[in-house]
Amino acid sequence: MRDNLSTVILIGSARENRVADRVLKWLLPELGKYPDFSIRLADARDFDAGGSERRAAARLLEADVSAADAVIVLAPEYNHSFPAPLKTMLDCLGEPWRKKPVAFISYGGISGGLRAVEQLRLVVAELDMADIKETVSIQSPWTNLDEEGEPRFPEQLNASLARQMTALAWWGYSLRAARNIEIRKGDAA
Repeated sequence: MRDNLSTVILIGSARENRVADRVLKWLLPELGKYPDFSIRLADARDFDAGGSERRAAARLLEADVSAADAVIVLAPEYNHSFPAPLKTMLDCLGEPWRKKPVAFISYGGISGGLRAVEQLRLVVAELDMADIKETVSIQSPWTNLDEEGEPRFPEQLNASLARQMTALAWWGYSLRAARNIEIRKGDAA
């Protein structure tokens, strides 16, 4: 049996009463159906503060991402983009992001957060991450998910997640193997 993929979920919203918490109520139990993934959470709220709190959060994120095989970004769309604390999370690290696959789960108004994802793809490309094309997009989550995270159209949402997790597992295992070869090759030099 192969080892699980250590996976970090970046919770991209730092707002009070954020919709991300509702999305997580749906997402985390669903991810439990995919035994290939072991999940850790990293919260943008920890990066919304300054000083020593942000530095401590960055050290924890660095440890989690360094050990991770895959990343999932839970991204809201604010004003046709993604929130500043999420950018801070991404910008505070360099090397740990390299050669890691990243999947996007977005939410927002009519676009379902896809405008934020398109901008995030540019950022993760510069971080040398491999973004997977399968995206889960939740349009109007305040009406399409109830307070407990139950989706209005579960078949559609869960099918998108299934396609995404299949792709993320493939990329996660493939890139983990490639990173291990790269590390061994580097040790021989």
